[in-house]
Amino acid sequence: AAGQPPLSPSIARRLLRHFAAPAPAAPPAALTARESEVLRLVAKGLSAGEVAQLLQLSRHTVAGYLKEIYRKLSVGSRAEATLEALRRGLVAP
Repeated sequence: AAGQPPLSPSIARRLLRHFAAPAPAAPPAALTARESEVLRLVAKGLSAGEVAQLLQLSRHTVAGYLKEIYRKLSVGSRAEATLEALRRGLVAP
């Protein structure tokens, strides 16, 4: 009426976000052969130290692989990573 917008800018942004189309989901990132191997061993219940010893890597290297695996799979725990390994057929139920 007096040259003022009918909604405050913050409310207008919230309304636009609410009705905006969702962003298309990105396809799952492919794991490298080594990441798949680490995921398979972790899904079988091995600790990071045991995986490092078995693959003759440092514990820090395995931790780096796990961090990258979690990022690529969009998971935040070993349990979620194990479920994803099952889904991908990397381990038998």
